[in-house]
Amino acid sequence: MKNITLIIPCYNEEHTLPDLISELSSLIGIHKSYTFHILFVDDGSTDATQSILKEYIKSLPITIVSLSRNFGHQAALQAGLDSAEESIIVLLDADLQDPPEVISDMIKKYEQGAKHVIAKRSQRNEKLIKKIPAHIFYYWAQKFSEFPFPREVADFRLLSPEVHTAYKSLPERKFFLRGIFAYLGFTPEIVTYTREKRQKGTSKYSWEKMIRLFLDSIPTLSSEPLRILFPLSKIVAATILTIVLLILLLWFSQGLSTNNLLLICFLLIGLSATYIIGTLSIIALYLHAIFQQSQNRPPYIIDSIINAEQ
Repeated sequence: MKNITLIIPCYNEEHTLPDLISELSSLIGIHKSYTFHILFVDDGSTDATQSILKEYIKSLPITIVSLSRNFGHQAALQAGLDSAEESIIVLLDADLQDPPEVISDMIKKYEQGAKHVIAKRSQRNEKLIKKIPAHIFYYWAQKFSEFPFPREVADFRLLSPEVHTAYKSLPERKFFLRGIFAYLGFTPEIVTYTREKRQKGTSKYSWEKMIRLFLDSIPTLSSEPLRILFPLSKIVAATILTIVLLILLLWFSQGLSTNNLLLICFLLIGLSATYIIGTLSIIALYLHAIFQQSQNRPPYIIDSIINAEQ
């Protein structure tokens, strides 16, 4: 029988875990031709998440990879991918907004020959405050990406052993996983579903974390922002030069009052400062990514691994 490993990051999910595990038990019962393994990555939870998971270890094929602190959602997924043995991999969040029954559709696609199956949200039944930043994120991520990057697709996906092996061959230490899987290729098949509101617990993705994820995604997806700096600098320089020439022309032909001259000077300073700040921000974004990679630190630290044998 083929093996399927479900990788599920958890951070303070004590309220959703019983329902999630119940649904996963039903899923395992449906697909008897596969051997399932459930790998929960506890991302430094401070509630009863780990205690609840331990209650199910004897009855289900569960392994708990416990991280030494909260490293973040992407790092927790990476810990699961690195810890999983060669098998079919499914990435799934613990909040039940991405329904586990969709995995059955993914498995069908895999059985039809797909090596990479992604779950696309056809509808988001969420609050507007969550929808707006998500739409902005996907729009700009798609604009920046140098390779096909589908919209309304998060980390919920199935990876064949070939894709998992290709992922493990990459030298980077810290990933924006959606960008990495897009880079790997393996033209994905798509299943669609409706993303529901979170019924229990609270979302762990604040505005600050979403902005950080977006900024981290840019160096992974593209070098285009760096490439546009040179042509943009020529446009800005030409604009400033044109304004200066117009000022000189007006100065000699009509004269300019001190107030008008000061206003124009402030506009020129503002334009120049905006360009400089924007340029430095883009360069800093890529320098930060290079700095993180050069540190060669692991993106996560495993505190313990717990399974039925321990």
